[in-house]
Amino acid sequence: MIYFTATFPFGIIIILLVRGLTLKGHQNGIAYYLKPDWSKLSDMNIWSSAANQAIYSLGIAYGSHIALASHNQFRNNIFRDAIIIGATNTLTSFLLGLVVFSFLGHGSHELNIPVEDMIDHGPGVLFISYIQGITQLPSAPIWCLLFFLMVYTLGLDSLFIQVWITVSCLQDSFPKIASKYRRLILAGVCLLMFLLGLPLATKGGIHMIVLMDRYVADIGLATLMLCEAVSVCWLYGLNNFISDVEMMIGHKSRLFWWFWKPTWMVTVPLFSVVSVYS
Repeated sequence: MIYFTATFPFGIIIILLVRGLTLKGHQNGIAYYLKPDWSKLSDMNIWSSAANQAIYSLGIAYGSHIALASHNQFRNNIFRDAIIIGATNTLTSFLLGLVVFSFLGHGSHELNIPVEDMIDHGPGVLFISYIQGITQLPSAPIWCLLFFLMVYTLGLDSLFIQVWITVSCLQDSFPKIASKYRRLILAGVCLLMFLLGLPLATKGGIHMIVLMDRYVADIGLATLMLCEAVSVCWLYGLNNFISDVEMMIGHKSRLFWWFWKPTWMVTVPLFSVVSVYS
C-alpha cells in the first residue's frame, strides 16, 4: 500500500503539469512563480516559512528517517540517501509549484484579474486559489478529482509514517510489552489519531489547523531540530558522529568534513532559531 501512496502522487503531478502547461494564460502564473522579488530576502518571515516548509516536507526532526533507516543494512550509505532525498524533495516541490501556478495563471486569464489577486495564504493556496483556477477548465470535476486524490494519497502516506514512528517508539521503550501486544498497540495508535482528528472536521476545525500548523508543526518541529542538532554536534561531538558514520559505510571522504560539518553545526541551528523566533 505504501508503495502506491508514495508513487501515485508523482504520476498525478506529471499529468496535471502537462495539462497546466497547455492552458491559455499559464505563462502569467509561471512568470509570477519564477520571477524573484529580491526585497523579500530581508523579510525574516520569509526565511522562517522556508525553513518550516523544508522541515515539514523533508519529514525531519520527528523521527521518521530514524525509524525507516533502522531497516537499512549496516553498511548502507546514508549520506548518499540524504542527498537523493533532499534533491528529490526539492524537485517535487518545484514541479508542484509549476502545477499550481499554471492553473492559477489560466484562472486569472479567464477571470481577467491579476494572478496576485487569486492567491490566498496558508492552506488557502491549494484549497482555495488552486481550485479557483481548476474550475475554469473544461471537465473541471475530473481535474479536481485528480488533485484531491493526489492530496489524499500524500496525506495517507504521511499518516502511515506517523503511525509507524509512534509504534516504533513504543517498541523501543517497552520491547517486551510491544512484542506481545503489537497488533493491539497498532490499533490503539490508529484509534487515538482518529479521535484526535475529529475536532478538525468540525466547523471550527480550520482555526485549530491554523493554530496547530503554527505552534505545533512549525515551532515544535523547529525546536526539536535545534535540540537534536545541539545534542549531536555539541554534546556528543560532530567529529565523533562523522567518524561513526564513516565506520558504518566503510570509507572516508573529505566531503563529510567540509560540507556536513558547517551545515550541521551552523546552518541547522541557525535556521532552527530563525524558525522559532521569527
